[in-house]
Amino acid sequence: MKLTPELQNQLDEMSIAEKASIFMLQMNDDITTSLFSNMDVDVITEVSKYMSRSKSIDRSVALAILEEFYA
Repeated sequence: MKLTPELQNQLDEMSIAEKASIFMLQMNDDITTSLFSNMDVDVITEVSKYMSRSKSIDRSVALAILEEFYA
């Protein structure tokens, strides 16, 4: 996926916790539960904070994050 400069800047400014929250919101409940079961409590808290703030996720951002995790 070819990223626009604006999208690349947006992704560069995101923390790992923000990216993880978007990634996990794209997964089904079983995968998210499995991922959480392997995290420390402080990481779960940080990721959950971003998950609860997410009202909607731009499709191009979500796809770029999925591709980044895949890579």
